[in-house]
Amino acid sequence: MKTAELFRQISVLSLALFYSLDLCLGQSQTFTTSGTFTVPPGVTAITVECWGGGGAGGGTTANNARGGGGGAGGAYAKKALSVTPGTNYTVTVGAARTGTTSAGGTGNPSWFGTTGTVYAEGGAGGAAPNGGTVAGGTGSAANSIGDIVYAGGNGANGTSTASGGGGGGSGSTGDGGNASGTTAGSGTALNGGTGGTGLTAGGNGNPGNNYGGGGSGGYVNNNTNRSGGNGAQGLVIVSYCLPPAMGYDYERNITIDHTKVAGGENLYNFPMLVSITGQNFLKTSPTGQITNSNGYDIVFTDEYYNKLDHQIEYYNAANGDLISWVRIPTLSCSANTVIKMLYGNQLVTTDPSVTSVWDSHYKGVWHLNNSNLNDFTSYNKAATPYNNPTYTTGMIQNSLELNGSNQYATVLNAPNTNFAGNITVSAWVSMDTRNRDQKIAGNQNNSSGGYKFGIYTNNKVEFEIRNSANTPSLNRDVSGGTVLNTGQWYYLAGISSDVLDSIKTFVNGIPERPFKKTGTLGIASDNLTIGKEPFLSDYYFDGKFDELRISDIVRSDGWMRTEYNNQSSPATFYTLDDSETVFNLTSASICDSPITLTFGYPAGGTYSGNPYISGNVFTPPSAGTYTITYTYDGGCGPSSVSKEIIITDVPSAPTAPDKEYCSSQITYLEATSGENIRWYSGGTLVSTANPFSTGQNAPGTYNYAVTQSINGCESPATDVSLIIYGGITITDQPTALIICPGDNAIFSVTASGYNPTYQWQEDGSNISDGEIYSGTTTRTLTLINPGDSRDGKQYRCIISSFCGTSPVNSSAALLTINPGFDWTGAVSSDWNDPGNWICGHLPGQTNPVRITSVTNQPVLSTGATGSVGNLIIDTGASLTIDGNTIQITGTITNNGIFDASEGTIELNGTAAQSIENDIFKDNTVKNLIINNNPGVTLQDTLKVSGIVTVNSGSLSSDGHLVLLSNLTQTALIDGSGTGEVTGNVTMQRYLPSGFGYRYFSSPFQDSKVSQFGDDMDLGSPFPSFYRYDENRMLAGLPASGWVKYNYPDSILRPMHGYSVNFGSSSLPEIADVTGIVN
Repeated sequence: MKTAELFRQISVLSLALFYSLDLCLGQSQTFTTSGTFTVPPGVTAITVECWGGGGAGGGTTANNARGGGGGAGGAYAKKALSVTPGTNYTVTVGAARTGTTSAGGTGNPSWFGTTGTVYAEGGAGGAAPNGGTVAGGTGSAANSIGDIVYAGGNGANGTSTASGGGGGGSGSTGDGGNASGTTAGSGTALNGGTGGTGLTAGGNGNPGNNYGGGGSGGYVNNNTNRSGGNGAQGLVIVSYCLPPAMGYDYERNITIDHTKVAGGENLYNFPMLVSITGQNFLKTSPTGQITNSNGYDIVFTDEYYNKLDHQIEYYNAANGDLISWVRIPTLSCSANTVIKMLYGNQLVTTDPSVTSVWDSHYKGVWHLNNSNLNDFTSYNKAATPYNNPTYTTGMIQNSLELNGSNQYATVLNAPNTNFAGNITVSAWVSMDTRNRDQKIAGNQNNSSGGYKFGIYTNNKVEFEIRNSANTPSLNRDVSGGTVLNTGQWYYLAGISSDVLDSIKTFVNGIPERPFKKTGTLGIASDNLTIGKEPFLSDYYFDGKFDELRISDIVRSDGWMRTEYNNQSSPATFYTLDDSETVFNLTSASICDSPITLTFGYPAGGTYSGNPYISGNVFTPPSAGTYTITYTYDGGCGPSSVSKEIIITDVPSAPTAPDKEYCSSQITYLEATSGENIRWYSGGTLVSTANPFSTGQNAPGTYNYAVTQSINGCESPATDVSLIIYGGITITDQPTALIICPGDNAIFSVTASGYNPTYQWQEDGSNISDGEIYSGTTTRTLTLINPGDSRDGKQYRCIISSFCGTSPVNSSAALLTINPGFDWTGAVSSDWNDPGNWICGHLPGQTNPVRITSVTNQPVLSTGATGSVGNLIIDTGASLTIDGNTIQITGTITNNGIFDASEGTIELNGTAAQSIENDIFKDNTVKNLIINNNPGVTLQDTLKVSGIVTVNSGSLSSDGHLVLLSNLTQTALIDGSGTGEVTGNVTMQRYLPSGFGYRYFSSPFQDSKVSQFGDDMDLGSPFPSFYRYDENRMLAGLPASGWVKYNYPDSILRPMHGYSVNFGSSSLPEIADVTGIVN
């Protein structure tokens, strides 16, 4: 008794533990019949519960044998297992045990995996009636396997007066109840079924109840055969916890091989085929990693998780097949383009396909997979099939197959396919019959225009357009081209280009057989016919079509070849990487803020991870990368998942240049930066293509705006102008010029026109760059310092263009050269007032300037530095430099007054210059600057009161340069320049008083004491001139000090000290010394 109680306590403890485990089980799969359990993704632990079937009650064929025994209830077993996601397990559910007219059969067991994994045995059957007391079945769990097992209830004995009730099925909370007499045993919660009720009157036994209830015995009170009651079936339940998820679980990189991008230029908004077949990961969970049976939880992004537009054409969940079209904003021809495929998102239940996969120049795209014949552009113009064509395996998925006699299709009321101008039509085509004229698609009405695409009797693809007068242009008779065979798929296309003024066809992306057309494509019918002559019941096509497309632009050769490369062999166009766990959510834009968070699964969890989350609202303050954590507690205990989300900024305005065209050209605008381009005209969206074919051809100026979008956030706009020229128009003619000597003559012309060229003429003859001419083939002609020989010449420009009437001549402009650059003083005495000069502008370094004798004489004071070439000052005229600088590159001829006593003279010629006698008033200037590599020579005395600077070249003094000294300053030579002063220079030194001794040091190299002879008596018995001797010795001992030095031929050495006694006069004294500058 103690042992039994101990076992019961252990069982109750185990029950409590497993009941708490039940609270953790968020998901379950119930099996009422046998089947297979596949472990879901992310699940590594399961709990399996098995209920065995009930035993059948006893029955008999013996007359008046009375009551049979009741069958026992089925056992219960429960066990926790560690599992691997994706593993398949066999689930066996015990079927109901049918009662018979003999002893009841044992209930069928239920098990998981194998009989040795989790096993719940069936209840024993009841004994057959024998006129007395017979045994009911005994409930047992002895053979059951589990962490916890419970026995079914015993069936009651049958007697001569009643059949035994069936035992109760065991449940997840304990043993099944035992039957007593006719009273059935109760089933135990959970899911234990009550047994069948015993009988006291003749009849078959009652069946046990689901699950595992034992059947009651039959009661035989006469000669009627009676069966025991059926034992109820078993049950299996598998429970598990799904980890929380957020966003997409898996990703794979798709790397596009740039060598398959043809044409040598990037392609924009390219619709790339992604075709993947037979991949386990593309099967639906739990076999694969896709959660939606339609493949809706498959999306595509760029490298930075910005979603790309895509369209699902076909998905097969059982086989793992996918056909999608993905718009690649920029497909690089020079480097591999990488995009991502994200998949596995239990929250996605709607189709993510969008029509914006196809840029706005696509006027129709038909995949032709089935009788719906849907158009997958925004126009949504489905075709109607006639005479029951079939839909067989095509190049990409299915195809439209026509019999060549009466089958075709028509896109009715489709004005989007009826347009004038440029066009591209393409399709995958496979012929079943050769040597016949058979049409692929067209909209001609045989009266006013339209296009037609087909294969002729020579088995070559041909393309035809008709202009508004119904005049055909087609390349049927052009030699060369590919001969097509039956039973083979070809990618065929035809284009009509108003730029090239021709049509041509393509076979497998290779252009062939161009033909010069007559006029442009005209408007025809709004109905597009597929598979026969558009306006006749004739020329039916015998074969298959796949992927029919029509565009209102000329797709480039590179585009067509790249489409062929992609669609003919997707597996070599890109590579698909191995699966990886996704650590990022799809990105969002700052424009979306605040963002409602709906990424978490199962629903009902909480979001955290950064300080900008409140509840389920995320308000990022700026672009960047943020962490988002989702925590879910659905009875399994709290569990979290964290991922990054990239918030993109408002994109910058794209770069797009203005464009100019001739009226005969196709007019394109193109953004050279940015993605997801949108073009606007007058605020209305007109295109999402890039380049954008505007359709404009009339001369004029057209204004557009272009934006880019990232994650749906649109950038500021860039204004773009389109100018279409009909010919050349001169808007500004060259004008006559009057210039002064040394000036340049500049003529210009302004003209509008497409890519104009210019040719200037002098007196009717072409001139070219060189000598004095520059810009002879541009809109601006420059004559550099033309001499007097060009005086009276006329200049005009000949403007040419291939657009419109050409060439056009400008008017001729006369060049007049004044004899000189004279000062007029018409306004004032200000040198820097252009109104004071005969040429109406200030002179420059090449201009010879004459100062004439007028009322207002020039003063160069404030304002810009003055510049002249040669300078002539007439008799009676004057020029004053006061606080400013005049730069002179030529010669100076002064017949008047040139006052620079308070100004700066800069000689900066390229040839040697000189300063003659009496050039300047009092032969004095304040500052002198030399910037002349050949050098400047002084021909006579020049006194400088300020600073001499030789920046380059040399100043040859020859004893003429005098550096003045007065009470306030002493002139000096600034040694910062790279030039030098040569020859003797005289330097003065002002002394406020001549009384007593004064101390000197020589500024020159070879001056002598004799130069002080004019200031004192060097021969006086009392010495007046001393030098300081640092090395003097007396009696063999150092005795430095002053020693007499009044010897006229003694050298005055720089950096040595001298003491001079000028006498007893207190009047100011000016001493001077002459020598060569150190």
